[in-house]
Amino acid sequence: MVHNIVLKNSNNITNYDAIQRLNAGDLTYPYLVGLIEGDGWFSITQNGKYLKYEFGIEMSIRDIQLLYKLTKFLGVGTIDIRYKNKLFSCFSIPASYTVTTK
Repeated sequence: MVHNIVLKNSNNITNYDAIQRLNAGDLTYPYLVGLIEGDGWFSITQNGKYLKYEFGIEMSIRDIQLLYKLTKFLGVGTIDIRYKNKLFSCFSIPASYTVTTK
């Protein structure tokens, strides 16, 4: 639960809620939804008669620590470093995993 606390510092008022929402160390489900909407993807590919389902998030290599936190938070997933025009990292969950609510 986030408490609405207003801090006063030399005539500047800072909303504590906004600071707490920007803390990447506190991954919450709304934050996860935002990551998926911004950088996420779902893939369904066919290999013969078999279908492969995959979910992933692609981000810049400079944000790789966030992907490691996401893997730890969900308890599943792999991180790959891919080289296209520039370095980027990819978090993915293959179809063989089931993500459940904690």
